[in-house]
Amino acid sequence: MTFHTKRRRLIGFASTTALIGSLLASGVYSQAATLSPEQRQNALKGTASPPQTAETHRLPTEQHFWDALALEPRDAWSRLRASFQWQERLDEPRVQEWIEYYRQSPHNIVEITERARPWLAWIVEQVEERGLPGEIALIPFVESSFDPTARSHRGAAGLWQFMPGTGDALGLRRGNGYDGRLDVVASTRAALDYLELQADQWYDGDLELSLAAYNAGAGTVNR
Repeated sequence: MTFHTKRRRLIGFASTTALIGSLLASGVYSQAATLSPEQRQNALKGTASPPQTAETHRLPTEQHFWDALALEPRDAWSRLRASFQWQERLDEPRVQEWIEYYRQSPHNIVEITERARPWLAWIVEQVEERGLPGEIALIPFVESSFDPTARSHRGAAGLWQFMPGTGDALGLRRGNGYDGRLDVVASTRAALDYLELQADQWYDGDLELSLAAYNAGAGTVNR
């Protein structure tokens, strides 16, 4: 897909760009793990052992549970940074204001990146497979702080903060104790479909305008 960048009017996009700049500046990293079914079962039983590699890493007992599951660590943040495509405006005053905003709460950023660990590598992979800018994988950082159970007072829910009507339109069913907006796999695919579809149908392929509409509503952007 080819996205035109002739129009750069973004509503709320500066904060996302600033977040990326803040992460680049602070050098925050996280790891994602891939487990075989047998490894996952052993981990849950407390009998998991690290894979046989050239160097075996021993984990202190006080480390987080997710660290114990990181049997095959991959640096998802480095992979994400390599796929960024919208870095040319980091020096703009408005973006710098948001960079400073995020820098004032470094502990909050660390907490969110830790929360992202189970999902980030897979989300980055989905974004890459579609040829989309890597920055899109950070939308849940801004929208929900990577909390798949997040709910807003206006009714939005999930990592991608879909409103009920939007979720219904995208096929994220609700009922019998299930809400597709809280399903990380289903909601991620729906979010990427939504951004691509909206860009193609309404904004001549301009993905940034589609992101603006995702943030502020299509009516606001169209006006």
